[in-house]
Amino acid sequence: MSTRVTAGKRDKAAVTAATPLSAEMTARDALREACRACLGALRANRAGLIAGKDDEPLHRIRVALRRLRAAFAAFSPLLPRRAARAQVARIRWLLRELGPARDWDVFCASTLGRATGRGPKPLGLPALRRAAARLREPARARARRAVTSSRYRKLSQDLDGWLAGEAGVTGLSAAQRRALSEPLLPSVLAALERRWRRLRKRGRGVGGLDARALHRLRIAVKRFRYTTLFFAPLFPAESTGATLHAAEALQDALGGLNDCANAGPLLKQVVAAARGEAARTARAPIVERIAKARGEYRRALKPAWKALRSAERFWRARPGAG
Repeated sequence: MSTRVTAGKRDKAAVTAATPLSAEMTARDALREACRACLGALRANRAGLIAGKDDEPLHRIRVALRRLRAAFAAFSPLLPRRAARAQVARIRWLLRELGPARDWDVFCASTLGRATGRGPKPLGLPALRRAAARLREPARARARRAVTSSRYRKLSQDLDGWLAGEAGVTGLSAAQRRALSEPLLPSVLAALERRWRRLRKRGRGVGGLDARALHRLRIAVKRFRYTTLFFAPLFPAESTGATLHAAEALQDALGGLNDCANAGPLLKQVVAAARGEAARTARAPIVERIAKARGEYRRALKPAWKALRSAERFWRARPGAG
């Protein structure tokens, strides 16, 4: 379809190094494991992000942050609202600071990458690549500033606090304390059910959804998939596989549409910054290829949604499922 990096490929490292969960764990234990895994990813990839030699460290950090956010969202009913919201806000802030660098990485690898596919290469492509590299640098600098900032250090310190069990304790009711100390499976089942119901609502009439509704659906399927990925170790692999595969396909189609939407404004900036008439004439074939990719992603939506709707609701087979 295109050279876009798929959700499955982006998350490969996260899946193979999944957070070690077991049904005997408490919700508090699971949240600590999520903090431990995220801290490990942040500390292992921060230096690589700062060095900027490749884009993998940035993507690995983003995956770890999304998995951590999925864990906090799953256990939010058991946590003091103020502490949980503050932590999620810090995660969102860092994801937001890393977002533009990710968009430029996708543009350079996928949007301009399409121009190196089959057929003649646009004459001005080298000039567009040079302009894109110049324009990408401020976004990369923003990402580097984010992970060297005092706000990042506060996020890291707070994760250490959650890991040590010192954060998120003040303000807990007696019921919340009991729930955090009980086996985590009931909370997991409830979280998966909440995510699925929101996703099912967002996906109704998928073929006719406008850009805003597709954005909401993309967020819903991403959150459902990351929640499923995080808790997958609690279920037999054969029961989660079809659901994860279908969610990945839908996320890829929706993500591809989003990348196509982002590509237009970025391409406009690149063409304006590029030097020479050849660079400007290279715009038309790239726009054409973006439009072609958009059509392919659109056509993939209905089958992907149908496959996800048909996949097993694996969490409902466990005792205590709603």
